[in-house]
Amino acid sequence: KLNTFHELWKNNQAAFIHATSIPYTGRSHFDGQNLMESGGKVPYQEKTGWLGRGMMAANYVGEGLALALPMPLLLRGVPLNDNYYPAKGRLPSNTVLESLSSAYKESGEMSLQMVMDIIQKRPLSMMTSGRAGRNHRSLAKETAKLLRAEDGPSIAVFDLDGFDTHAAQGGDDGLHADHLEEINDIVEELKNHLGDSFDNTLILTLTEFGRTVKQNGGNGTDHGWGSAILMAGGLLKSAQVHTDWP
Repeated sequence: KLNTFHELWKNNQAAFIHATSIPYTGRSHFDGQNLMESGGKVPYQEKTGWLGRGMMAANYVGEGLALALPMPLLLRGVPLNDNYYPAKGRLPSNTVLESLSSAYKESGEMSLQMVMDIIQKRPLSMMTSGRAGRNHRSLAKETAKLLRAEDGPSIAVFDLDGFDTHAAQGGDDGLHADHLEEINDIVEELKNHLGDSFDNTLILTLTEFGRTVKQNGGNGTDHGWGSAILMAGGLLKSAQVHTDWP
């Protein structure tokens, strides 16, 4: 299921952080995800994400791309981070854009014009690929092209679901393994389509879904606290497992 990770591991371009988790030990996935993305200590106290705040501190304004709707909390905190989620739509007409520009021209703010510029620069495929373009491989392929572009984003965030395996989790095969394969597919597409930019890339996974050591009655391991982070990319220089075993 992780054949691309295996190849990258052999090339010292993959690593793992094992036995890791956020401090939260409650049973609410909503609270856990909020803390994971916000970096806060109390659920819903922070209104921005730790990655968004980090981008602001590094002056990476407008260089984030979310492969999801709405904007994930993780990326919030930077006004002009963008979304890419294909739909059967079309660009606003010039009349609509001119009306918006006229309505806000006295505001003294440039953000509206900058957002309009972002929309108009989007590739046509981002607007017209529809549901078929939401396939994780298609999203990764298109994302690689955008990241590789000279004026493209520097950071992209994928949002994958299905890891809430209360039951029928499986082992080498099964529900959980299939979702790991989706991650592997995304990494494969990014590697294949980033070109030389892959050498300057770091990919990592993030989840609030911890695992128990013992299976529950439904053959799942949810509501535990043991987790792991998968890493890949040319910025890694050594294939190893980083951990401080409890």
